Amino acid sequence: MKWFKALSIFILCSSVATADVMVVTLLGTGTPRPEPQRGSAAILVEAGQQKLLFDAGRGVAQRIYQLGIDYNDVDKIFITHLHYDHIIGLPDLMLSGWVYQRATPLRLWGPSGSRHHLEQIQSAYQSDITLRSRHTQLAKEGIQYRVEEIKAGTVYQHQGLVVTAISVDHGVVEDAFGYRIDYRGRSLVISGDTRYSENIVKHARGVDLLIHEIAAASDALLKANPRLQKVLSYHTTPKQLVRVLKQTKPRQTVLVHALLFAKSQAEVEAEIKDAYSGAVLFGADLMAFDIGDTIRIYSRAPL
Repeated sequence: MKWFKALSIFILCSSVATADVMVVTLLGTGTPRPEPQRGSAAILVEAGQQKLLFDAGRGVAQRIYQLGIDYNDVDKIFITHLHYDHIIGLPDLMLSGWVYQRATPLRLWGPSGSRHHLEQIQSAYQSDITLRSRHTQLAKEGIQYRVEEIKAGTVYQHQGLVVTAISVDHGVVEDAFGYRIDYRGRSLVISGDTRYSENIVKHARGVDLLIHEIAAASDALLKANPRLQKVLSYHTTPKQLVRVLKQTKPRQTVLVHALLFAKSQAEVEAEIKDAYSGAVLFGADLMAFDIGDTIRIYSRAPL
């Protein structure tokens, strides 16, 4: 973590979005691989009093708890696509949030199939839900949900905060999205899982923060492994990422969902920086970004 020390920035347990500052926290930066130090895809965006969650991967409920955030305050979830590593935390968030006093329905925006997925979660845990509903004082609304299956375009707008869904190209996944979030002159783009995407380029030009996926493998391994070639064909390679960055020129880029095979983060970072001079770093769980006149980068991990 030498790069993190080199930033010489405060290490804090929590942060508050105030005025025109948008706070972005990486709750999960991993992949389908069940790594103990990384949850899978989840990003928290705080703007004023609003808290929006983008994807709900493995460990998301624990990360929210670590930050000391009330589950009542995280009731708006935006899903990029229905690969399991982006939604496996939904049952935990849904049920644990209810058990720990969430009193309002979860609201979820996502691709076609999202409503069916929530219905199946309810069905799978119906015995527990019925028992707790019968013998506790938990609010009935807290285990309910409302789903909007979205298309590309503006999907949410409230108190100066605007969320735009971006159609991306994730290979065989027909309905996959990235998101652009705007708040009082501050901007963020989350790529979701995608190979090089003209739509991401279109929406990310001049953005303050770009959170983008990355995938790479050694030449020898890639040549010997046809399945790996297929996997990388619907993710963004370092060369493709450089193309995106040169076309968009974000103030700061952070890499997440790093699918690396016989390649280290340092090697990939060096490859990118050889071709692009802008600010790029690999994300870690609980890394946070205060987006204002400057971008402050720090850890919200408990001291």
